[in-house]
Amino acid sequence: MESYCGTMAGADWNFRHEPCSVAVELPVILHIESVGDHVIFCSPCELDALVVGFLFMAGMICCADDIVGLRERRHEKNIFDIQLTQERMEMIASQKRRNRNDDTAQVFFTHYTPVGDALRIPASQLIDVADQLREKQTIFARTGGTHAAALFRSDARILAFAEDISRQSALDKAVGNILLENGRTEGLGVMLSGRMNAEMVMKCARSKLELIGAVSAPTSFALALAERCNITVCGFVRERRLTVFTHPRRIGECEPPV
Repeated sequence: MESYCGTMAGADWNFRHEPCSVAVELPVILHIESVGDHVIFCSPCELDALVVGFLFMAGMICCADDIVGLRERRHEKNIFDIQLTQERMEMIASQKRRNRNDDTAQVFFTHYTPVGDALRIPASQLIDVADQLREKQTIFARTGGTHAAALFRSDARILAFAEDISRQSALDKAVGNILLENGRTEGLGVMLSGRMNAEMVMKCARSKLELIGAVSAPTSFALALAERCNITVCGFVRERRLTVFTHPRRIGECEPPV
């Protein structure tokens, strides 16, 4: 699209016409049979992975095989009809009944169990993962308007990557790509392109990811949840530095105080 770009020279501004790439954002509607509708505002790409990742993060499925029907409506773009197994639909109904009586804070701190303790990675390799993430952000390079998530192993190899205008959807897509390949997310780490809030930590706890790296800062509630869930949090992972906030034992060169 055309835009007016302004630059300042001394006290004067100079505006000119320039082409500008803008990140695409569209609503995607998930119609889940016997459950209800969900609307997700996202980048309209890798939508199968987004659907699978979203359902998994929401606790509606445990694996891709729990989905027995998934199709986009032929004449209504970005509307998906989804059918889950009878077992999963009964589980969702039961969970809804329980959650009506749960205290909100209790939901946050009791519904997420500690993750495992298999991942170990040197700080230098964690920096390498952040560098790889930045190189893969081709949409961000054009538009400056997307987030990204990359799931990686202890050898810094990236197994899944996704970009989206929503940081939550980027993570959902990355996890969804693993699930669509019948893979497992337990014991992996994730690198995020933005700040880290409690919702992102909850998604990682659900996926049994052991380490969250981010190029920006975590929030206080994110750290409280990560501490409880045994997740290592590293913020400000950029420019050959990082800050370890929780469970530092997973970072090879990090010697926690005795």
